[in-house]
Amino acid sequence: MTVRQLLTIASLLFFLISAAYANLRAPIRIDRESSQLIATAAKARIVSEKLEFDCPEAYTGKSNYARFQDRVCQARIRYRIVSPGERLKLQFVFSGGDKVLWRLADKTTESHARSMKADAKTVCRFCPDEMKVVQLAEQTFDFPEGESELEIRYAQALTYTESGQSYFSDSKWSQGFTYELWPIAEWQWQGKVTADLILRVAARSGFLGFGYKEDSLRCILVENDKSEALALTVEKEKDGVRTASARIELKKAPQRLSCGYSAD
Repeated sequence: MTVRQLLTIASLLFFLISAAYANLRAPIRIDRESSQLIATAAKARIVSEKLEFDCPEAYTGKSNYARFQDRVCQARIRYRIVSPGERLKLQFVFSGGDKVLWRLADKTTESHARSMKADAKTVCRFCPDEMKVVQLAEQTFDFPEGESELEIRYAQALTYTESGQSYFSDSKWSQGFTYELWPIAEWQWQGKVTADLILRVAARSGFLGFGYKEDSLRCILVENDKSEALALTVEKEKDGVRTASARIELKKAPQRLSCGYSAD
C-alpha cells in the first residue's frame, strides 16, 4: 500500500470520526421558575386550595423554540379564605403570559405583568430573551368579612428536558411545571388545609389516528430537598383529554408541586 493510499484512508477515517462527533451535542434543557402567590402577613385564614392545569399534548419532534414559547398550560388556582375584612396586596410570580386574571367573590380584575430577569439557575443558552424572564403581577383586594374564594388564572409556561438528542434524528422530550404551595403558610390556617390537584393533558392520537396513546403523567411533592411521588388517579381518555388528580396535605413548611409528562 502506497503512502498516498495510507493518507487517503487516514483522511477518510478522520472525516468519519469528525462527522460522528459532530452528530453529538449537549441536550437542551429549559428550566422555568416556579409559580407562586406571595402575600404579606394577614389575619385572613386559608381554608383550602385547588389547582387546575389544562396542558397541551406531549411534545415530539425536533427542537423549536417558537413552539416551546407558545405551548402553555392554562392554569386556574383557587383559594378559599376566611377574612375578618381587610385590604391585602397580593403578588403573583410566574413564567408564561403577560397578564393575570383575578376573581374575588363576583368581581374580576386583570393585571398586566411586568418582566423580571429570571434566577441564574435558569438554563437555556440559545433561548430567545422572552424565555429568560419571569412575570410579576400585583393586585390589591378588599376581602369581605367571612369566607370567600380568590381565583387566579394565568398561562403557565413549560419546562423542557431533551434526551436521545442528535442533529439528524428527533429527540425525546419531557415537559412540566412547578408551583410553590408553601407561601400561604405565612397566613393563618382554618384547621387542616389540603390542596386538590387536577391535571388535564391533551391526548396524542394513536397509530394511524386510531385511539390515543397512554403517555406518562407524574407529579411529585418536594419538601426540604426530599421528594415524594404523588399517588395520581389517572382517568381514561375522554374527549381527547387525559385527567389526573390527587389530594395534597399541606404543611407549614416549604412545599413545591412538580408535575411532568412525556410521550412514551
